[in-house]
Amino acid sequence: MPSGEFDEIDNELARGFSGISAPPTLRASVMNRVRIPAPTRLPEVLDAIGWVGIISFAAAFASFVILK
Repeated sequence: MPSGEFDEIDNELARGFSGISAPPTLRASVMNRVRIPAPTRLPEVLDAIGWVGIISFAAAFASFVILK
C-alpha cells in the first residue's frame, strides 16, 4: 500500500473521529482492570545462563586448541 493511501486513510479517520473523545473516567477504569505484573529476575537469570554458556564454550574451545 503506497504511503499516499495511508495519508488518505489517516485523514479520513481524523475527519470521522475528530469530535469524539473518551470520558475522563475511562483511564482510571481501564487501569483498575489491568494488572501490571511485578518485575521478575528472569531476564537476569537467563543472561547469566547465557554468559556461563559462552564462557564454558570459550574455555572448552581454548583447552581443545591448547591441548592439540
